[in-house]
Amino acid sequence: MNLEKAVSSCDGDKVVDEIDTYNNILLTKFIPKKCITYNAYISLAIKLFRDNPNLLRFYQKLFPAIVIDEFQDTNYLSWYLVKRINRYNNKPILCRRSLAENIRVHRGCSGFDENCIS
Repeated sequence: MNLEKAVSSCDGDKVVDEIDTYNNILLTKFIPKKCITYNAYISLAIKLFRDNPNLLRFYQKLFPAIVIDEFQDTNYLSWYLVKRINRYNNKPILCRRSLAENIRVHRGCSGFDENCIS
């Protein structure tokens, strides 16, 4: 699976290319066994918004700002979802982080840092 590698290396183009394949595997092999991965929640939310643009627009308008707590645990896939929700709105995004509580390496997110959020 190349999505996990793309996520951990902060390769945004590759993440977008691989997400449909990843979701297909989730929906055909993991979900029927009542299993889900951490990144599955995010990738399936991206799919939900892509397949339902009215739902995406609803959430884009719902909140006046976006707050991300534990930002140190964010990987490129979750950042992509935030950017997709914030697209066209330019809402303020507040990112809070604690370097003392870094679990991203455990989740394969060690390649994500502040250079990836531009």
